[in-house]
Amino acid sequence: MRADMPTVNFVGEIASSVVDVEEISVTWAIVPGNSAWYLKRGASSGETHTCQSSSTVGTSTISHPIDCQFASSSSEGWPIFVCEVWERSEQGFRGFRGCGSVWLPMAPGQHFVDVPLWKPISSGLEGLSEELIPTIPDLTALRELTMSPFLRSQINTATVGTLQLNLSTILSGFKAFGVSTC
Repeated sequence: MRADMPTVNFVGEIASSVVDVEEISVTWAIVPGNSAWYLKRGASSGETHTCQSSSTVGTSTISHPIDCQFASSSSEGWPIFVCEVWERSEQGFRGFRGCGSVWLPMAPGQHFVDVPLWKPISSGLEGLSEELIPTIPDLTALRELTMSPFLRSQINTATVGTLQLNLSTILSGFKAFGVSTC
């Protein structure tokens, strides 16, 4: 990649969540859509600390920082924010609660982004068994579903909550390549 390539900075935080559990942590990543994008600075993935719900409705203040810069040779393949939400217990139990994904804002400026959280559900006896004894799904297959809305539309899912991002998108160097940035 050339040194004068356009760059995109995403600066902000995973602000909060609304998930019906007492304690959660979030594993997250910002994933470019193709090989024209590469991480120039910062961290594009991580895991939050364990957060307790502040009320009976499952609202947790997370305040986990996001600060990364990508360089790109194309405006195609815009990055996606993906996450997995995990329930935590004092006994060390870690249970899968849901996952989500959302395209990051393309327009420069500050944005408040809701990430819908979902989990795959089964029907029949398998679904009843899952309700009684929760299991961790095949995470490799689940991560593929998170990245592909078309594949996800072909399975049964249940809404489990929302994750809120507070992000600023900062664009630099696009005009030199003839790309309008609002």
